[in-house]
Amino acid sequence: FMIVTDISISDHDGAVVAENMGNCELFNIRGNVELPRVEGNLQASNVQALQERKGIAGNAVLTSISRIEIGLVGGNLTVQNAESVRTGPVGGSLEAGGIAAEFQCGSVAGNCTLHDCGNVALQLSNVGGNLQIDRAGVASISSSNVGGNLTLATTFATGSNTRLMAGGNATITLPEHADLRIYAMAGGSVVG
Repeated sequence: FMIVTDISISDHDGAVVAENMGNCELFNIRGNVELPRVEGNLQASNVQALQERKGIAGNAVLTSISRIEIGLVGGNLTVQNAESVRTGPVGGSLEAGGIAAEFQCGSVAGNCTLHDCGNVALQLSNVGGNLQIDRAGVASISSSNVGGNLTLATTFATGSNTRLMAGGNATITLPEHADLRIYAMAGGSVVG
């Protein structure tokens, strides 16, 4: 049997490796953080890099972390201000903003919102609810399936090709003189 405890670490110089934790709070860590598994919720802010391998059972709120690599998130995931994000499946909803270069996510059971991102390489396989991408530059986007409505108000890389499918409506807003190819299928209407 394993003893699980909550931890809180702040204002630490150097790496952090922690195991057997329930809820975890990490603030102002000037080094890399490695977490094998989080049995509760994870909140981290101002961390150099975060790596979690086996999953977060609850919700995760991650702010101002350069590189994020996490496994499954059982609840909701919120990410703000990151260079690179790689995550496994998200059991709840996902909201991300201020992503600079790369965003990869296996699937999102709920709604997914990405906003105010740089020229991002986006890989997002399935969204069970609605997908909204707003004020984001997209260098590339892999094929995505959306169970609900799809709303895109973004710029794409010149000459790019994108395939998107939505169970509900698809609303696509592009800037003037856009040079790309979008293949969109929707169970409702397609506007754009």
